[in-house]
Amino acid sequence: MSVILQSDDVKVSTHKLEPKEIGKQHFHSFVEEIIFCLIGRIEVKLFFRDILVSLVPGESLSIEKTRIHSVINLIASISKYLIVQGVGKYDFIDHIPLTGLSKKPRTDRN
Repeated sequence: MSVILQSDDVKVSTHKLEPKEIGKQHFHSFVEEIIFCLIGRIEVKLFFRDILVSLVPGESLSIEKTRIHSVINLIASISKYLIVQGVGKYDFIDHIPLTGLSKKPRTDRN
């Protein structure tokens, strides 16, 4: 990551993903995030509705605060993207998916 600009309420940075790399699932409590694809082809996964958005250079996606998401490099070479985050206090909250839970609906109501 390379930070281009950072103030109390805005952060602008560039990021690089290695071939087929999958970024961490995370969210931001206070800021909206806008992702601009610069090089390659990335996919942004928005969780809880399982929405996948593919971006190529020149395309962008706005992600509202508190939305869990991750960025995936879809190609066999490096992809790069620019992120603008604001307006508000920046944070990065790792989201660790729950595993080992039964997918069967609970039927008892005790």
